[in-house]
Amino acid sequence: MEEMILKEREVREQIVEITKNSGLPALILKPIFEDFLNQLKIIKEQQYKLAKQNKEKQQKENEDKKLKEAKK
Repeated sequence: MEEMILKEREVREQIVEITKNSGLPALILKPIFEDFLNQLKIIKEQQYKLAKQNKEKQQKENEDKKLKEAKK
């Protein structure tokens, strides 16, 4: 978990540095960040669906395992 916190901080600092060093005005940066946030939303939804599928798969495997054990 600590690695994730450090990585988050590192990414945040890099984004701020890139933004400051870009020399672009906020008028240009705002649509870039809006597009970036939309892409993140899509990625988040995909990750949620994948996690849900993995959880359902794991539950089915556990149920199958219990049925096999019960037959013994």
